[in-house]
Amino acid sequence: QWTLHLRYVQPRDAGEYICQLSTDPVMVYLIKLFVTAEATSVIKGGGERYVHEGSSVRLECALQNHTQSPDYVFWYHNGTMINYDLNRKVKVDATADGSALTLLSVGRTDSGNYTCSPANAQFASIMLHIILGDTLAAMKVSVAVQVCSALRVLVLLQLLNFAATALQL
Repeated sequence: QWTLHLRYVQPRDAGEYICQLSTDPVMVYLIKLFVTAEATSVIKGGGERYVHEGSSVRLECALQNHTQSPDYVFWYHNGTMINYDLNRKVKVDATADGSALTLLSVGRTDSGNYTCSPANAQFASIMLHIILGDTLAAMKVSVAVQVCSALRVLVLLQLLNFAATALQL
């Protein structure tokens, strides 16, 4: 009995597979493989995270549409792999559906792009921002100003639309 085992199936693996047995008469088995969805990964919590300097951070990379757990998941900070970096306070753990990266006592140099790259799925990234002192309060004020400005524009557009409709009558 012969078995063909495809690991880390990708869309390019779709197609016809032929198994031919050298018997008399020759036996041929034709199999069609359809790949419906490519495995992807996502870092829980969205595309950005804000944390205070000195706190610990846990980033969880979860696989979606996968058929098997990955043999490995590499974590990168600004393009540099950090799984085995002895100079950093990092810990990588396998989870039921991916991997988790824990950063202990984060500092300014820990801010930036974090990417999880599983062996059998597309990578996922998140931007980590380290908050120093009262930076968070300033950010909240800035966001509130942006929301108020957007609401003003929306109200102005509604008034213009109302005025244009009234003039047509």
